Amino acid sequence: MLSTGIIKKKKEGFEKWLVLINPGSHHKSVLILRGHYPQYIFEIVAPTSDPDHYKVDFKGDIYFIKVRRDFDKKGEPPVSYMRELLQWYHKTRLTPRLSDINKPNSTT
Repeated sequence: MLSTGIIKKKKEGFEKWLVLINPGSHHKSVLILRGHYPQYIFEIVAPTSDPDHYKVDFKGDIYFIKVRRDFDKKGEPPVSYMRELLQWYHKTRLTPRLSDINKPNSTT
């Protein structure tokens, strides 16, 4: 007779995505830590012409994301990380919403 079971592994380390809050910020942007290896801090910002920002297509809209920190020195992250980040943030329903961040010249 075969049997199956679920082994619950003790959670270690960070969650995959964590929102980093800057209470003093008046800008509609959001900092997000990718907590799994390789770790990055990404910032979702209002549309910009700054070439240091990635343009990422998500649900038919273009979002602008800047890599603020590359903890593991892995270089340019794949766009798939940023799409996954946008999908996760969209599902969290946190504010500011992606639609609010994506408005040109978004501030308080």
